[in-house]
Amino acid sequence: EVVATQIRSEPAGYESLDLAVAQPERWSPTSPQTYRVTVRLLDGAGEVVDEVCQPVGFRAVTASGEQILLNEEPLPMRGLVDQDYWPETDWTSPDPARVEQQLTWVRDAGFTIIRYHLKVPTQHYLEVADRLGLMIWLDVPNFRDFTALAAGEARALLEEMADQLGHHPCVVAWSVINESWGLDLADPNQRTWLTNTVHWLRRRPERWLVVDNSPCEPNGHVDTDLEDYHFYAALPDHQDRWDRFLTAFTTGDWPTYEEGIQAPLRPKVVSELGNWGLPSVGPPTTNPRTQRGPSWYNAMAVPAGVVDRFHDIHLDLVFGDYAALAEASQRLQGEALRYAVSSLRRESVGYVLTELSDVYWEANGLLDQWRRPKAGLAPLVRINGNIAVLLHPRRRAYWGGEQVRCDSSTVGAPVGSRVELELVRDGAAAVRPVDDILRVPHVDAGEQATLRASLTGPGTSGVLATDEVTLTLFPRPEGQPSVDTTLGTPDPAIARALSAQGWRADDRAHAQGIWLVPRLDSAAMRHLRGGGTVVLLAGDDEALGPLQWSFPPVSFRSTSGFVTDWLLRTSWLRRDGAFAHIPGGPLLGWELEGLIPEFGVAGLFASEYRHHVHSGSTIGWLHHPIATLFDRRVGPGHLIVCTWRLTDPDAGAAPARSAVLQGVVTLAMTLRGVAGAR
Repeated sequence: EVVATQIRSEPAGYESLDLAVAQPERWSPTSPQTYRVTVRLLDGAGEVVDEVCQPVGFRAVTASGEQILLNEEPLPMRGLVDQDYWPETDWTSPDPARVEQQLTWVRDAGFTIIRYHLKVPTQHYLEVADRLGLMIWLDVPNFRDFTALAAGEARALLEEMADQLGHHPCVVAWSVINESWGLDLADPNQRTWLTNTVHWLRRRPERWLVVDNSPCEPNGHVDTDLEDYHFYAALPDHQDRWDRFLTAFTTGDWPTYEEGIQAPLRPKVVSELGNWGLPSVGPPTTNPRTQRGPSWYNAMAVPAGVVDRFHDIHLDLVFGDYAALAEASQRLQGEALRYAVSSLRRESVGYVLTELSDVYWEANGLLDQWRRPKAGLAPLVRINGNIAVLLHPRRRAYWGGEQVRCDSSTVGAPVGSRVELELVRDGAAAVRPVDDILRVPHVDAGEQATLRASLTGPGTSGVLATDEVTLTLFPRPEGQPSVDTTLGTPDPAIARALSAQGWRADDRAHAQGIWLVPRLDSAAMRHLRGGGTVVLLAGDDEALGPLQWSFPPVSFRSTSGFVTDWLLRTSWLRRDGAFAHIPGGPLLGWELEGLIPEFGVAGLFASEYRHHVHSGSTIGWLHHPIATLFDRRVGPGHLIVCTWRLTDPDAGAAPARSAVLQGVVTLAMTLRGVAGAR
């Protein structure tokens, strides 16, 4: 249907045409209505000499207080970063149909916006987004250093992008600078250039949302329509760090603006966050980018040789093969994203996950480089729609018979909806609340169960949304341990932890010869050289003592900091032998949240990982292995080094802490040859 026409006779040079559409249908994600503007040049005989067609749309996007409005309606921002690189062709898709396929997957997974990162998208990419109803947030490619030439070229590029891409209704937002790359916002001249550029974009007739600098620590905003911020936290390892950030961000206590600037009320968006999930080995490619990493991460992000490193430290004895590790990593990634998104949606904060697909050395994509969905995305997709029910368990590990402590919230639920909880166990009837109290059943051995929430609509509308989390159940210790023995420790905190588990603790040597100490001091070394067994529950990097001068020399290495929050930290436990009673896979999940070691011992022989390392960790593509629980002969004695947080009563859930400590003591007794140790 033609809705407007205009004819200009004898055109000469530049012509401006104005077309008015009466009561246009507005473009939105739920109704992506577009119009096509066609301009034809006719000769004197009325024949078409040239023709140009472009899609356009009508929509209004604004920031109003803490809300983003699209066509005067609240706009949910559930997004993904897309760097749009392809292993076969680098810059553009090898097949236009694959762009359609991946953006259709994005829409069907519940996302509403793509932050197109530091590249100029093709017209085809934006036309697909127009048609599918996916909003686009564009980043201007950055310069390395601010100079007059760089500033001029950046402004010229921005103007060209706005002129050539601005007609697409899907484009709703722009970022001028990313993470202050190339810009020193403490410099008044550079700050002025940025604010002037923001004001120029705002004056454009397309009326976009404009972000000055999409920041991360330590930089911030100057003048922006969105209060966005980038924050990465390895989950579940650093769940407490993520929780503290989100609380501060939502209450305005997290600094997001440059010093001296009063933060106005703006919609809040965490515009970069994510966790890695190692990909399975993909199709062969000759692209060298897929095997090398960036220089600024000291080789930890180099993919080349990942399978060799897997075998070098004998992870095949833990996972079976690399494919099993990759799948477990992806499933943990899905659970991590579910946790982050559920907490963001509870606080009504928008989000843009990093990222749509893996990019060379970056493995935080929901799809791998070849656009294959990773395993374990179901927990995220379940809660990513317009209507969602969200579970917020206060902990994930329980003694049998305990009351489940869990909050829930909803998004977009119709009036009259209700939330129903149940605990689902393999081979057993579902457990439901009694008098609004849900208790986990008593169990004879550790097991995992699914806590499920169902949002049921009013009347006969049925189930509108579900959410699930895994709980780990442990049998409550009854009486004394099966082995009647006394353990020695000079440390009150260790003594309390042992007593809580039912062990008798003494402060001197004893017949069984097992000491538990916080530091490897001279007394502990004498006990080892006398044939005793020492368990070092190391609390800091001073605990190793003389072991640092052993052969091979060993040292503590921290696994905390930005690198291990942005890169992958693969932490694992061999759940066999002394630790067979702890349910779950080798990767450390939420059942052990709060206990996961923050440092470990580097420098062990690779051969020690075959039989003597019981838990460990790597960084990125399985680089820099450390042992977080291992045993070693020291003369006639046995030494066990453990960096788990087992003596802090506030670390993790008591059932999980007790189970790991039980495993450590059982390992010591097994090495000591204590009959009946288990």
